[in-house]
Amino acid sequence: MTPRSLFVIILKILGLFMLKDILFSGLNILNNILVETGGYYKYGYLSLIPSLISFLIYVFLFIVLVFKPEAVINRMKLTHDFYEEQFSLNMDKVIVIRIALISTGLYLIVDSTPDLCKDLIAYYQTATNNIYAETINYSARGIGYSAAKIILAYIMLANSGYLANFICNRKKEGDQDAGETS
Repeated sequence: MTPRSLFVIILKILGLFMLKDILFSGLNILNNILVETGGYYKYGYLSLIPSLISFLIYVFLFIVLVFKPEAVINRMKLTHDFYEEQFSLNMDKVIVIRIALISTGLYLIVDSTPDLCKDLIAYYQTATNNIYAETINYSARGIGYSAAKIILAYIMLANSGYLANFICNRKKEGDQDAGETS
């Protein structure tokens, strides 16, 4: 197995995680439609726009991750610093940790991007329609939370080599300390 084939497997698994988000987003759209037909909300079907955009982003990400993982690998240059040689389960710890960091960073980006878009649209709609201040504060908190997750994911992706070395050195120091005390 090469690092590229391992990334393909990981990206496809991440795409399958998107099924949960597609289901929840679809249920949210259904809930908004039921609320609209009941006449409980005075702004009409505008409340469907953030949910619909979120749903479409989740579907797009699912299709890309499951059916076109090679494009993601090439676009993000995930195998840039890896040798394209076969490896077995006795890989170097730094490589395994680096792949895990990259995979986790990708998952955070994939998971947070639709939420950030939905919160930005909801914030814009509430701010322009002068809706309740607590709704604006709620949307601003969601924007901050999603943006923080995307920034953390970017740091993990950009510094995966450094972080993997840091984690391995820290682990080795802990193993040495445990060996000296026993």
